[in-house]
Amino acid sequence: MSNTLKSQRGMTAISMLVIFVMVGFIFMIVAKLVPTYFAHFKVESALKNLASDNRAEGISDKEVKSLILKKLDVDDVDFVTEKDIVITKTSTGRTVSIDYEARVPMFANVDAVVKFNNNSVELR
Repeated sequence: MSNTLKSQRGMTAISMLVIFVMVGFIFMIVAKLVPTYFAHFKVESALKNLASDNRAEGISDKEVKSLILKKLDVDDVDFVTEKDIVITKTSTGRTVSIDYEARVPMFANVDAVVKFNNNSVELR
């Protein structure tokens, strides 16, 4: 009995291969999704900067959208389109919100869809 315990120690080559494949798969998913979240931080930053930008006061909704899209174009954010930017009038001014989804190709015909909501700022 003690002879079989000594021969059954450690991992086999197949189990190591399975672990490496699983770790590689998880790493691939993370490596493809992280840039999407960095782009989302740029969208949030563009909205925060819009609130403190004096150029946004007194201009039309179309010009506000253009201002946001120019900033996002400089930051190389491709997920946000003009349709994703919604400007609503409030009693204190305007609210600019950006709700969008990013489609990231993973492998073959499989895509990951990441949805970002509740990105809004109040303009006075």
